Amino acid sequence: RVGEFAIGTNTACTHVIGNILQDEKIPGVHLAFGHPYAEHTGANWLSKTHIDCVGRDFDIWFDGAQVMRDGKFLV
Repeated sequence: RVGEFAIGTNTACTHVIGNILQDEKIPGVHLAFGHPYAEHTGANWLSKTHIDCVGRDFDIWFDGAQVMRDGKFLV
């Protein structure tokens, strides 16, 4: 089950350093499976696990407009 989904927006973060709290802010996609941290997300379910994934070099569109190409913001 997806516990978190976010778009990293900190353009000052340029490379993965191995600290997920920093790495998830890199421009791209942050996806976590498992525990949703309900106190922050409002989710009404729990999980015993939480696995974070960080992806870079994404193309992202909102409402038909491209806002990211190859991990670089266009807006």
